[in-house]
Amino acid sequence: MSVSDYQIMQCVIKDLAYLTVMFLLVFSTGCSQDQLELGIEGTIIGENGQLIPSAIVSIDGSENQSIMSDEMGRFFIDGIASGTYQISVTKIGYNIYRTQVEIIDKILSNGVVLEKEGSQTISGKVMDINNSDPVPYAKLTIGQVNEVTRSDEQGIFRFTRKLTPGMYTITTEVEGYQTLNVQIKVGLGEPVSTDVQVIRLQPILNVIDNVVIFEENETQKIVNITNRGTGELVWSITDPKLDWLKISPIQGKITNCTAIVNIIIDQEILTSRQPSKTLHITSNGGSQKVEINVTTKTALLNISVKQISFGVDRESETLRIENIGGGILKWRVSVPQAWVSLRPFEGVTRQIPSVVNIHIDRSRLNAPGRYKQVIQVMSNGGIARVELILVVPIQPELQVSSENIDFGSELRVTDLIIKNSGTGELSWELKFPRTDWLEIDPQQGIIKDSQSAVITLRADRNLAEPGGYKIPVTVETNGGMEKVIVGMFVSKPSILTNPKRLDFSAYIDTQTIVLSRDGYGPIDWNLIPEAKWVFATPAEGTVSDDRIEVQITISRQEMLQGMNGTQLAIFAEKAKDSRIIIPVTVNVLPDIRVIVRDVRSRLPVRDAFTLDGVTDRNGLVELKNFKQLVVYDKVEVEGYIDQDYSLRVNITDSALVEKTVWLTPLPKLTRTIESVDFDLPAEIILSSDGMFAYVTNTQGNSVTKIRTDTDKVVMAFDLSSDGFEPIGLDLNPITGEIYVVNSIFEPEWIV
Repeated sequence: MSVSDYQIMQCVIKDLAYLTVMFLLVFSTGCSQDQLELGIEGTIIGENGQLIPSAIVSIDGSENQSIMSDEMGRFFIDGIASGTYQISVTKIGYNIYRTQVEIIDKILSNGVVLEKEGSQTISGKVMDINNSDPVPYAKLTIGQVNEVTRSDEQGIFRFTRKLTPGMYTITTEVEGYQTLNVQIKVGLGEPVSTDVQVIRLQPILNVIDNVVIFEENETQKIVNITNRGTGELVWSITDPKLDWLKISPIQGKITNCTAIVNIIIDQEILTSRQPSKTLHITSNGGSQKVEINVTTKTALLNISVKQISFGVDRESETLRIENIGGGILKWRVSVPQAWVSLRPFEGVTRQIPSVVNIHIDRSRLNAPGRYKQVIQVMSNGGIARVELILVVPIQPELQVSSENIDFGSELRVTDLIIKNSGTGELSWELKFPRTDWLEIDPQQGIIKDSQSAVITLRADRNLAEPGGYKIPVTVETNGGMEKVIVGMFVSKPSILTNPKRLDFSAYIDTQTIVLSRDGYGPIDWNLIPEAKWVFATPAEGTVSDDRIEVQITISRQEMLQGMNGTQLAIFAEKAKDSRIIIPVTVNVLPDIRVIVRDVRSRLPVRDAFTLDGVTDRNGLVELKNFKQLVVYDKVEVEGYIDQDYSLRVNITDSALVEKTVWLTPLPKLTRTIESVDFDLPAEIILSSDGMFAYVTNTQGNSVTKIRTDTDKVVMAFDLSSDGFEPIGLDLNPITGEIYVVNSIFEPEWIV
């Protein structure tokens, strides 16, 4: 089967940035499926569409083969088995093409596009335009795509990015050379190689005004240095080291700007000389000379006035000093008196007159009157004298020690000093808004010259609310007026408590808290106990300068045994601490109450002695704050049998421990009952209604029934058939039945 038996369709996609491969499956038109051959065919072209012959096509899989494309770039590999194959296409000058295909039951057509090495990239060499030497480390930038690279030590550079065909601008920058922009055209599928030639920077020294002439009183000139070439110009001036000539600066660096050199001469040193000097300027862009020439003339002093009058109130005047000659006039003014001051007192004058400010200080003169003083102007152009005249009038002058007086939060008394720093008498008076907190004394007076008055200021914070206060105090005098600001701050007062806690021992029910004030102003307060068993007297009030005693009373009736705690809260809205807490602790020992009653009548027994006390009409005796845990005692009273008892006080939290003691009354003989039925009576018991009494007869083995209201024997019950010696009796309180205990053994006395 040949290639001619197939219809071949080929599709090549031309993409300048990517390698594109299309696979096309070709089916047989003249053979049956049993005669189908397997193979790979295709055409190799470049990116610009040209056919590429003599390229080596290799497959690697279940079979390995290699062939060469023909003059039309075509290739065909047949007779291969189905499977997966790695295809590679190589040709000198082109990048290797690789792909993987799978052959199943068809001939595979494979179109291949090869791209040249460095296709659509830019490379080249950076060289010096003058000597063609390579320029290393140059920075090259493609502006359109912001691609940057640098040349190596041999000046070689390469942009690795594959570009779209078109025009590109390459900017080359390197130190010591001019920046260069080059237009490069990139064609389809082709690499671009170009040489970039850069121009070395070359500065050129240029001096403007090579001749400098100083006329008459001129002292300063300038020389301009420019760079007519390219790059950086480094220049310097040889310093002549002359006392009358100064040059600044003497060195520098410029590129596109102008360097200004100041040339200054001292005309005072030159006097009548007319010197000249040549300056030498050297640089990396050449050297030049600057000639300096100076001409001078003789100075001559002239003053504006010969007499100055300050009158009675002026303090300053001016004197103008002129140089009506040539050159430089150097002058100095002498002042013999301390009350005259000059500024400046010396100087140099050329063409422009100098102005001297003369100031007089009348405070340095001892007394009022008319004063004269002569000052002398000495110079290299002559000497002149000026007469000064002034009058010192009688004039008091106000001076205060402070313009702000602050009492702060603690200060109560301070002073303000008023002084007459002038002459004559100073009449003064203080004016200020009337207020309760500020007292000033005295408020007016007269002060002679050079004397002072001390004014006392007192601040009273007792009636002032907390906050800041300021009052302007005006000092009005015949020698001026001053304003003094007087300030005070009132802090919130505090309530002090003594003691700061209350501890009630077992035997104390009342204590006292003393309230006092720290600070100023009255403080309203009220005291609220937290517990109902604490009472305060008084519970509210106002504390100011005097202390207040508050009585605190407790009631232990609602407390538990042991240590009880609570607190007192003192509320004072105007105080610094609006709520003050006073802890309270109370030690509670139990109270013991013993109740004595008759066991038969259930009535209280009075005048019974126990716990070192005697019961009252209710049969009660109490003992407060008992410390013992266990009480052992007895109750004694006439007519009753003494009764011992014990009591534990820690079996409950209650502050009151009660104990009821029952007393048995002693028997009393009221009447005698005689009967033959009685035979060694042993026990007696009453019936439930008290109508009858039952008596056991030990030897008679019987029980005798007696009527209590008549004391008569009603009958006798013989118990001998049931036993011997009835000795026990008991009453059923519900049924009223009487129970008797007998013995089944015969007593010894019968035997």
